[in-house]
Amino acid sequence: MIDVKESAAGHGSYERIRLLNDKAIVAVINDDTHALNSSLALGAEPWIREGRFGLSMLHFAALHGNRESVAALLERQADPCSVDSSNFLPLQRAIHHGHWDVCEQLLSAMEGWPAPADVKAEEVLAVAVGLLVDLQQSTLARRLVAWWRPEGLFGMWSEWGWAATVRRAWDGHALEVPSNLNLSWIFSSRTLNFRSRRLRKFQDFPKCVCGGWKVGEI
Repeated sequence: MIDVKESAAGHGSYERIRLLNDKAIVAVINDDTHALNSSLALGAEPWIREGRFGLSMLHFAALHGNRESVAALLERQADPCSVDSSNFLPLQRAIHHGHWDVCEQLLSAMEGWPAPADVKAEEVLAVAVGLLVDLQQSTLARRLVAWWRPEGLFGMWSEWGWAATVRRAWDGHALEVPSNLNLSWIFSSRTLNFRSRRLRKFQDFPKCVCGGWKVGEI
């Protein structure tokens, strides 16, 4: 492989692809769909990232909300589940900029890929679910949960809603969630409209869920 790359023909091919990749990443950063498509058609690699923050071309297309660029990259097998240096998926860049149609597009592409198992990435995904709920995008939140963590607390919420989740915990059932996952965002008064004189503090509820305590024992 090294011999091929270092040969005159190999080096020329390598340099050609490198220049196409550079043009493609600049095009997607500038939200230039035509230039991106031209570079991809000539052989630019759809998984290329910029060097400073590790954002892929799909991350940039998502944050711009450019459905055409997202579709072109996905068609060429760009990974919709790759994370940048902040452990953000392309989906999360779209969420932060309110591009809900692109979120739908990316979630459909993500369904055939495994979710990231890194603890930090899972924490960021938990925040993304909470942000979607707060922004009244519950359908997207449920789809994200169904892909990322269909079991335990999140899976029950995605299927039955918070009332059933709270009821199950109230009845003393431990719901399986990672012990190191910060769930405080879920139980804010904005996200969870639940009132009980026996549940004195919303911030105590994650302890009940994670540790298997009965809410009535708090």
